[in-house]
Amino acid sequence: MNILLLKKIKKYWLESINLQRKHPQKLSFKKLCQLFSKWYISQDPDKTPLTDQLPWITFPAIELLENFLTNDMKVFEYGSGGSTLFFARRVSEVVSVEHDKSWFNDVSKQIEKHNYNNCTIYLIEPKTSDNSKLDEASLKQIASDPDAYTSLSLINQSFRGKNFVDYVRLIDRFPDNYFDVILIDGRSRPSCFKHSLKKVKKGGYLVWDNTDQEHYLSTVNTAVRGYSRLDLPGPTPYADYFTITSLWCYILD
Repeated sequence: MNILLLKKIKKYWLESINLQRKHPQKLSFKKLCQLFSKWYISQDPDKTPLTDQLPWITFPAIELLENFLTNDMKVFEYGSGGSTLFFARRVSEVVSVEHDKSWFNDVSKQIEKHNYNNCTIYLIEPKTSDNSKLDEASLKQIASDPDAYTSLSLINQSFRGKNFVDYVRLIDRFPDNYFDVILIDGRSRPSCFKHSLKKVKKGGYLVWDNTDQEHYLSTVNTAVRGYSRLDLPGPTPYADYFTITSLWCYILD
């Protein structure tokens, strides 16, 4: 057994133990063992969401969507990528909004390559705002506010001084209860969540990735009338850490 595999097994095992401590009823060790091979294959440097046509969410959430989606459904997504191709293979209509021009071009090329003619992808770049001089604590506070239309990234500081209001509001162009699935995996996620609530069909899902991040919790933990929430923690393809993808099913008109 090579050293790299041993390191991957150790990392996966430690993440599994941590998940069991925090969420003992969510995912059994048996299921975690079953998911290991998928996760390990995805760690290959040549593997990407675009090449595999997979969303970058937890494996349990991917499995739920694979079982739920049908070819007559409509999907909206904040943040394009492998998820765009994943949905395009399974549903009748995909609408995606992307903030990054370079990534938008990469995804558009893949859509054309695979001849997916049921996708519409919009490039809506952020505008300048007045939050560029805020400290980290203040940025986290406003990033958790659905009415602030900001985005926080501890890695990419280019989002300082940016406003995503037009990006978020793209979904407002569509009728209420129009989409079967809405995926929130891009920028300004609390704001996206607020604008998406009226756009999900009864029985459909609003899917929000990485809901365990601290600056999302105040919005994530707010009770939403008419929705039933399901948290799906676990391993994520292409990442060496576990996270949580949460789904809200619209059950009441």
